[in-house]
Amino acid sequence: MSLRRMFGSSRTWFAFLAILLVCGVGYLISNHYLDRSRGLRAADELWNRDQNVEAVREYKTLLSDRDPLNKQYAVILGNDRVRLYRRIISHEARFGNRAEARDWITKAYGEGINFEKADFENAAVYQLWSDVVADYQSPAAALKDRSLLDEASGER
Repeated sequence: MSLRRMFGSSRTWFAFLAILLVCGVGYLISNHYLDRSRGLRAADELWNRDQNVEAVREYKTLLSDRDPLNKQYAVILGNDRVRLYRRIISHEARFGNRAEARDWITKAYGEGINFEKADFENAAVYQLWSDVVADYQSPAAALKDRSLLDEASGER
């Protein structure tokens, strides 16, 4: 059976191949650039090579970026989010940046993540977690958050 019988002319056949080629190349390019877990894998590789400072910096970027149109944006599922928050909090608390650790604890708790003592390698880090969560749950903290919201919106 000839191509002319199947497609009518050889021009139609070449147009079909050109469209197929463009679609295939477009798919491969988009798949490469839109691989959402590439940043997470790279950060995990840094962590596994004991380059914790760089890994934590990448983890923070991954968890902070909320713009899905950004090339670095990653859809991080629940189990990975828990692991990333635990690593960030532990790292910041162990190396003396308690204010930063408190901020990340507040973010994690705000997302519904709750750690147990066994989740942290260091008891002092869990104690910091417990203190921040207790502050977060106290009525005074709720009033403070409310007053900050009122100030930001201009109401009094």
